[in-house]
Amino acid sequence: MNLDQAKALSINDFLQQLGYQPVKATAKEYRYLSPFRSEETPSFHVTLDGRAWKDFGDGRGGNIIDLAFRLATKLSLPPRLDREQLKMALAFMQTVVGSTAYKHSSMIRSWLPVSKEPAFTILEHHPFRVYGHGSFLTKASLYLGTRGINAERFAPYLEEVIYSGEDGKKRYGFGIPNVSGGYELRRHGDWKKTAVGHKDVTIFKAAKEAAPWHTFYSLIDFGTFLSVDKPPIGAYHYLIINSDSLVDKAIGYLDSLPAGHMIQYPHLDESGQRAYQKLLDFLMRQEWGIGERSHLYLGFKDWTEAREAQLGLTYSIASLLPLKKTPKID
Repeated sequence: MNLDQAKALSINDFLQQLGYQPVKATAKEYRYLSPFRSEETPSFHVTLDGRAWKDFGDGRGGNIIDLAFRLATKLSLPPRLDREQLKMALAFMQTVVGSTAYKHSSMIRSWLPVSKEPAFTILEHHPFRVYGHGSFLTKASLYLGTRGINAERFAPYLEEVIYSGEDGKKRYGFGIPNVSGGYELRRHGDWKKTAVGHKDVTIFKAAKEAAPWHTFYSLIDFGTFLSVDKPPIGAYHYLIINSDSLVDKAIGYLDSLPAGHMIQYPHLDESGQRAYQKLLDFLMRQEWGIGERSHLYLGFKDWTEAREAQLGLTYSIASLLPLKKTPKID
């Protein structure tokens, strides 16, 4: 990658490729939780056109190359990058976005995934309710049933979340928290996948440190495993990689741990296989014990899809949609 190609990239697209999502948007900028420290109020701002950023936590800012240097080295940003520092920044960018997109600069923005979801702010979160008034299943529990998932077995890991967009309107969903304080949700009503807050992987730790790990690539597949295998709570460590693009973040967390045993449940599409292979390569280098269970759903993209076919389920939300708009979850 050369300098002109790097500068053609949007900072917002680059951050999304790394797994960062804005938590708020204004008429002038996107606001993120800083990638350089833990915080609750977003202090890292990026212009809407993605050409400039500023970290109000330390008062520094710059262009995408300055940001790449900071992310790659974790060092303070110098007044001006020298030749070696510039090489480090470009090499990091090349690693993040790959090399296939650079046949022509006009391809760069179309190659990078662009989030179509608005920025959301978390307002409240509560334990997941399987039953509502009169001991009837909540609509979220009914939705899980349409996917072949036992809501009672999944419930200990789930939370109900109330969140808002830039318009201030309250929205509702359920899902799992991630390690950065965000949530991977299914939105109430249409049950579409939604990320709220800083996007990251999810980790649930076992009661014993030496327990095996199970790795899933979606919230729903994790629920399928809990419904079929019925493991006791605390029996295993769980890693949920909430997007194939977050596999590097998963590796970053695992890199600080002693080698253990990992069982993966990869998606059998092209993107899923790339993510699986990347994590597998890391585990092999670190001498982990490894395994995978894709034999359970050969011929399907994932375990949930196979289970739906096995149970004769036709996923439909028509019967779950409310007759009129309501601020309630069920």
